[in-house]
Amino acid sequence: MRRVIAPLALVLLSGCYDLVAVGDSILYEQEDELRAELGDNGVLDALIARDAAPDVVDRLVDRLQPGGWLIVQDDGGSATVESYRAYVDHVVEVTPDDRCILWVLPFSVWQPERDARFRDEIQAGLEAHPCHATIPWHEVAAAHPEEMTTDGLHPTEAGHRWIVAAIGEAVGQP
Repeated sequence: MRRVIAPLALVLLSGCYDLVAVGDSILYEQEDELRAELGDNGVLDALIARDAAPDVVDRLVDRLQPGGWLIVQDDGGSATVESYRAYVDHVVEVTPDDRCILWVLPFSVWQPERDARFRDEIQAGLEAHPCHATIPWHEVAAAHPEEMTTDGLHPTEAGHRWIVAAIGEAVGQP
């Protein structure tokens, strides 16, 4: 199943969940809104260091119930296209086929060509997993620059609301 939706990221560290997420500041800044949207199904607990992301994904997938969603949001920081693709492949490899992956596609006004290559690698890597979806944050951010703060990376409050609603829609929350 392949669906295209909108962006996200959260880190769940205990329990067994319908939703687990890993990400950086873009998702972390939405903690309260995500908790309200997702209810008891998932928790945004911490902002992770990019070097730890594969280990965090490993732990999170172990806590994800069958039919649940792993949500990934990571703009890649200083990663190369090759190292980012290795990360995508790792996520796909460790996520069982009876769980789904939702990836928030990256956007930055500062590195548009690199981000486009990252998006291509995400899409290509996800094709190997039977249940995946993406959130095209890059399309919204490019079409609606008013949804971005002046740093060119982070969404405004309205942008955050859009991302949270898109996550809820993608994972089937009311």
